[in-house]
Amino acid sequence: MKCLLFLVLFCSLAAEDALPQKLIRYQQVLLQKESLGKKRKDLAHEILAAMPKKGLIDTADFKAACKEKLVIRTSLEDARKLGATKMVEQVDKAKLRKLYLSGIPVKGIEKRSFLSFRQKKQQLR
Repeated sequence: MKCLLFLVLFCSLAAEDALPQKLIRYQQVLLQKESLGKKRKDLAHEILAAMPKKGLIDTADFKAACKEKLVIRTSLEDARKLGATKMVEQVDKAKLRKLYLSGIPVKGIEKRSFLSFRQKKQQLR
């Protein structure tokens, strides 16, 4: 009976000690995640800079492509001047996208490049 009581008491103490250790490990993982995120971004920029003009790399194991998207943060006032608002008085991003792509300069739009990376499915042999 004394052994069982000691075992229960010891397990309770061990569980209490494990929680602070888990919190410390959790904090370490969060810091690693931040560091890895920065490293991933830096590596993606290096890859994009070194990619061929076609912007596509296709190997047996993966496919990587340079993709572009428009980030539209045009103010309501500027969109109103261009007639690119909707009835609910919000920025009409589709209309601004068309205007921008047709060559009209639109304040608040920037073109961003990002890396698209996809692991290919392995075929059964």
